[in-house]
Amino acid sequence: MQGKVTDAASGDPLPFVNVFFKGTTIGSTTDFDGNFTVRSFHASDSLVASYVGYKPRIKAVKRGTN
Repeated sequence: MQGKVTDAASGDPLPFVNVFFKGTTIGSTTDFDGNFTVRSFHASDSLVASYVGYKPRIKAVKRGTN
């Protein structure tokens, strides 16, 4: 799974955001442009983005989609 994390108000990419499958330790960190890639065969149905100064955001995901 891959994607991009941006600020909802400004649309600016957010670097160094922790992105992980809810309830697991499987995850990644965004790069300078807000991009991330997470690979797992045992993924949960939700992805969490966590960043200092922001509320954690949880998004539902479907296996095999980006």
